Order: sequence, then structure tokens, then C-alpha cells
Amino acid sequence: VAMDVDGDGAVDEDEFTALMLRLRRLSEGEERLMHYLMPVDVNGDHQLDPTELRRLFGSVGQPPLTPQEERHLFGPLAGRLSWSAFIDRLLLV
Repeated sequence: VAMDVDGDGAVDEDEFTALMLRLRRLSEGEERLMHYLMPVDVNGDHQLDPTELRRLFGSVGQPPLTPQEERHLFGPLAGRLSWSAFIDRLLLV
């Protein structure tokens, strides 16, 4: 469906190869991103909380999220996100 770029109802070798290359690039990008993000996890729990996210944004010169944006990202209880959930949400933006 999304892999079927030419819309012919089948995933051919070129489409499959393109998908595998995109997945590899995403994986490599995720590894680089995690290398940068892990120092933000000051308590070492392998999860991102709102305070750590504010620190991350500040470290790259970005304003913090609004309270509404934080609730949308973390849920109504402003809990924690695993790093993989955070990256998944970044990829969906």
C-alpha cells in the first residue's frame, strides 16, 4: 500500500529495496539521535519527562512547549515517555 509506490497493486523489487534503504537510514538516524539525547536523561531511567524535555529544548535554543503541547505529548498526567516512544512521535510529526 504505502510501499507500492507506482500503485500497481504489488511491491516490486525496486520498491522493496527503496523501503529497506529508508528503514536503514531511519535506524541510523535514530542511533545518532539517541547518542545526542541520552545525556538529557539525567536520572538514567531511559525515559523522557517534561523537565528533561525542557532542558533538551533549552540546550538547542528552543522555547519550551506550552502546557497544552506537553499534555498532548506526555498525556494528561504529564508522565514519562520511553525514548523509543518519543522518537516514534518525532517521526510522526
